Amino acid sequence: MLKQPERIIFFDLAISGHHAEYLYHLIKYRIAHPECPEFVLLTHPRFMERVAALNLPCHFSESGIRIVHPSLDEMRRLESKRSVFSRADEEFRLLCKNVEKFKTQCCYLMDLSPFQFVLGTKSAQNFPCAIRGLLFKPYSAIDNDGYFVEKYFIRILKFRKHLQFLWLFRNKKIDKIYVLNNPEAAKYMNERYQKKNLFVALADPILIPPGYFDNKAMDVARDSLHYRFLLFGSLSSRKGIFHVIDALHCLPETVLTQIEVIFAGKLIAKERDRFRSAIINLKRDRPKIRITLHDEFIPYKEIPALFSGSDCVLLPYSLTGASSGLIGHSALYGKPVIGPARDLIGKQIRRYGLGIGIAPINGNTLAAAMVNFVKKGPSNIDNAGMKRFVEERQPDNFVATLLGTSFFSID
Repeated sequence: MLKQPERIIFFDLAISGHHAEYLYHLIKYRIAHPECPEFVLLTHPRFMERVAALNLPCHFSESGIRIVHPSLDEMRRLESKRSVFSRADEEFRLLCKNVEKFKTQCCYLMDLSPFQFVLGTKSAQNFPCAIRGLLFKPYSAIDNDGYFVEKYFIRILKFRKHLQFLWLFRNKKIDKIYVLNNPEAAKYMNERYQKKNLFVALADPILIPPGYFDNKAMDVARDSLHYRFLLFGSLSSRKGIFHVIDALHCLPETVLTQIEVIFAGKLIAKERDRFRSAIINLKRDRPKIRITLHDEFIPYKEIPALFSGSDCVLLPYSLTGASSGLIGHSALYGKPVIGPARDLIGKQIRRYGLGIGIAPINGNTLAAAMVNFVKKGPSNIDNAGMKRFVEERQPDNFVATLLGTSFFSID
């Protein structure tokens, strides 16, 4: 029997990047649509601080929205958990407590992956309401091509993820799984697991900056004769920061003198010293290089100026079945990307004409792509695909897709 819930809980204790933005989109949508069920957002105590610059209405709690946080003791217990499994188990206990407290009829896990094991356990199968979750890395989105060792690793990875889903499906309360940015993966997984419309394609929303943001918020003064390359977001080897350093070592002097590179975002702690040393060595070996590091969280109000003042965005990610919110930022500001030619990001780059795809990802291939961009210049970029990409990823469409599918009563 179909049943519209009176109250929905959305759970996400992470506040970096898209985590905070998704909850922000939910709040904005619920304010504009009073006919929706009541929203309970169970999130990090610093959530409101993180989205303060986005200027939410002061009294939005009167619009059918509750923001709730773990207590200080609960946060301490969570932070004491060292493994992914123990952390997920503790978070799930916290979620169950709040589902019972607020009598919610449906629960959204805004990142399903950490909970795949705990949801398959016997105790989780008695969860009191329907469970829906967002899946960022569908294993079918990882390409099987590549070198022999890489192919072997990918096959093992896919088999492991397949077993995870078989375990997860022990829980009959799983109502919907939203696959980010990959309609083909959603279709494939429905067919493979013989689940009718369990997997639903969901386009990653693009954060549209409020009109009052000052495009000169960050000092991005530049030499008009130079091309600016930007690597933005959480900075780590997983995001390819060392591939960029390797590429800059490879660039011919004639190109090196025509470019500047900006790293904007907080370096992960365990790689901070290594990366700073790499920059020092690069500047010693290539004294003409122009390189800037903003090792800090970049406030939302500074993002427009940062992207508007750049010519090309670097996404040298390796071996990932996920997309990246940076593609959306880049398309919004009409900036081409240099990223992987394979996997989900590669498919998006090709489908929408978002820039240059390279394979494999390493310093040499990235340097060649940067040289190609400098030779051709940004004037050759067709923005039609970027505009289409942005139109398909409006925040309201994202929330409407989450809420638009039928709710089933679970007794």
